[in-house]
Amino acid sequence: MKTTSAYGALTWLCVAGITALLGWLALTLTAYPATPYLALAMIGVSWAFLKLGSSDRTYHWTTVSEPRQVPRVVALIVLVSVIQIAVSVLVRTFAEMTVVWASVIYIVVWTAVPVAMIGFGVVRLPRRQSSPAKRDFIIVASAATLFAALDCWVGMVTYNGERAVPSFFELALGGSYTLLGATMEEVIYRVLLITALFKVTGSRTQSLVISSVAFGLAHLPAFLYAPILAQDWTQVAIYLKDDLAALSFIIGFGFIAGSVWLRTGSVALIILMHTLSNLADVLVGGLNGI
Repeated sequence: MKTTSAYGALTWLCVAGITALLGWLALTLTAYPATPYLALAMIGVSWAFLKLGSSDRTYHWTTVSEPRQVPRVVALIVLVSVIQIAVSVLVRTFAEMTVVWASVIYIVVWTAVPVAMIGFGVVRLPRRQSSPAKRDFIIVASAATLFAALDCWVGMVTYNGERAVPSFFELALGGSYTLLGATMEEVIYRVLLITALFKVTGSRTQSLVISSVAFGLAHLPAFLYAPILAQDWTQVAIYLKDDLAALSFIIGFGFIAGSVWLRTGSVALIILMHTLSNLADVLVGGLNGI
């Protein structure tokens, strides 16, 4: 009972944080002022995915070693983030931190650490206990794919980096990078974290809110560590303002991907949706967009 109450309190804290973030962005954001409203719309879409037209309220996966699985998954996320930053700092000591270096570090760390922790049984993969109704799956999969395609198109239109027509090699390499990154993030935040949270709380809402905020916050250290290490506090302030706008979108995406996972239990669908959403930079910038 204490554990359930604690997660309930954490859920309300996350809701208050999201409300404060969107409110602050609505009052202060000058570039892309529609950002907080779009993020709010994404959260609304997630509830539509989760609730509307559903004929099946069963959760399709279950996990083990509850409630210890939740803190172990959280520890995995923290450990991966710390190692990624530490390795990046080490590389910056001896060489220039290029896009290639940053990409290699991200992929290696976010793949090797989770695989090791799962392999040694520190964190356990859930097991499927049911499948969604075919009609439900088709409805949600179609809507999720449409959303991801729209998100990709918006990303292509608003891309502000160096534009280039990517070669086949760049598309293959960039696409593989995007696919692998999306796969590991979906496994960690949806397959592992949401499933563990649902097992403990029994609440789709609490699982969705907490995991989405965790998904967003985990992106901040990678955004901010470079100016912090350089002690360039002016740049930190600039980065923070820009990254808080991005954070609202990341949290919004976490809600949508989480609701699709809760509704369908399809690992392939959430990976496909995440990959397509992230593919815009590669399509318009080639390897420069990674």
